Amino acid sequence: MFDHDAKREIPVGGVVRADAVDVIEGGSGARISGRPDALYHSVTERYIQLDMEAEGFSGYDYASEKHFKGVFSGDAIQIYDHETERYHDFHVS
Repeated sequence: MFDHDAKREIPVGGVVRADAVDVIEGGSGARISGRPDALYHSVTERYIQLDMEAEGFSGYDYASEKHFKGVFSGDAIQIYDHETERYHDFHVS
């Protein structure tokens, strides 16, 4: 995944299904796993709620106590993070 804010590739691997997620971010070693409505983040030791929608997803991050929303566009993902009050752009390759 390419993080346009950080201007670098972020290695991400794992499995994402409608009923379960198990993903590891290679740079930090953070693991996000569980059901989409109750994902556990190993670094923050908090849960993330994720709801899939027609054009993307929305959710709530219990670590920051803020909502987020993402939109898919081809191989691009744009996320609006209410914690930072800005958009973040990523490309998946």
